[in-house]
Amino acid sequence: MIFSGTSKDFRIAPDSLEDYSADPAYRQLLASLASGIINTRQQNVVVIGIAGAQGSGKTTLARALGEVLVHRCSLGTARLSLDDFYLTRDERTKLAADKHPLLATRGVPGTHDIAWMQQSIESLRQGLSTEVPEFDKATDDRVQHLKVLQPVDVVICEGWCWGAVPEPLDRLETPVNELEADLDIDGTWRRFVNDQLLAYQELFKTDGFVFIKVPSMDAVVQWRWQQEQELDPGAGKHVMNEAELNRFIQYYQRLTCWMLETAPEQADMCVTLDHNHSIAGVEYADSGTIQ
Repeated sequence: MIFSGTSKDFRIAPDSLEDYSADPAYRQLLASLASGIINTRQQNVVVIGIAGAQGSGKTTLARALGEVLVHRCSLGTARLSLDDFYLTRDERTKLAADKHPLLATRGVPGTHDIAWMQQSIESLRQGLSTEVPEFDKATDDRVQHLKVLQPVDVVICEGWCWGAVPEPLDRLETPVNELEADLDIDGTWRRFVNDQLLAYQELFKTDGFVFIKVPSMDAVVQWRWQQEQELDPGAGKHVMNEAELNRFIQYYQRLTCWMLETAPEQADMCVTLDHNHSIAGVEYADSGTIQ
């Protein structure tokens, strides 16, 4: 198993990572992740997935881990965000007209170009370069240029619903919030999203899976609001106000709550956060809680 609680072979000393965090628990997490990748990697490209609700810090963790692998381990590393593979605004507008109006809003399964992302990962696995898109959340659209990724040793994939599995059909019958009750009365949207998750399962196959478990949906709203306030409200860009954000979060609520139930048991490593956004515990699939 790539991330193992039984192994104490830290190839990277946690105390050597003070530049990345003042929190000893966070440094140990980075060291454990980097060490697991080093211990697993031989000649093959290692692909790992990191999932966590909005505002959980998954992107920050993916970025910090990538920097550790590059600068401390001399491993070429690429970071792929599921968010960058959102369909364009025009594509989502057409999807909304064909399937359900709620699909005009980015976020849920069915609003990503998973074929492109899967092809990009496969190219990197084969030691090839690849072109990937970038998405600008402030303009709610894909930017015009593509980013070229050169061959690497490690691929870090991150996304709020990375690793999610479909819900049982009987769970879809009852709305979980006002959005579903008001705008998805017959359940067409949530059934479509659930069905789309089946096509994501091949994409989600990685060498290691890390899940960041948030304490509650209230924390998600609070942390995501902090992120929104940090966006640049430049010309032509829309930054959500608090009411808009609360409504936006409802698009993600169903799957977020479902993953809080299911993902900890699917993950190789589950990182539990407290309400202060600090690490409350780390649990490995092979050994239970170690922190």
